[in-house]
Amino acid sequence: FTYQEDLAKLLNNLGILYDQETGGQEKAYKYYIESLTIYKELNEKDGGNYKKEIAEVLNNMGVLNASKLETKDLSEQNYKEALHIFLDLASEHPSIYESKVAETLNNLAGLLDEDPQKNEIVTAYY
Repeated sequence: FTYQEDLAKLLNNLGILYDQETGGQEKAYKYYIESLTIYKELNEKDGGNYKKEIAEVLNNMGVLNASKLETKDLSEQNYKEALHIFLDLASEHPSIYESKVAETLNNLAGLLDEDPQKNEIVTAYY
């Protein structure tokens, strides 16, 4: 698993790097998808021990997808999937994962707040 784990981590980091670079969002998305695929395979083989990494990549994808109008719905999906995983992890280890739940909720709320139709969902959280 070590090689695949290292590769998935590297791909996620490359996604972060390209996401911050002007014009690099397409490459970032490609790297995130590759990283997510590897982490999901590892998670399946290793009894669910890669949930945190999956949620982190999904959160990163949410940030990337939130930057473009045509992918905002995908961003919402990314954030919700990450949130579900972090909530599950926080139920077992709150001191470790509550900050990740808060971060993901903040990202989701920021995204939904931009859409007047979904603004009522944001109001429900506050």
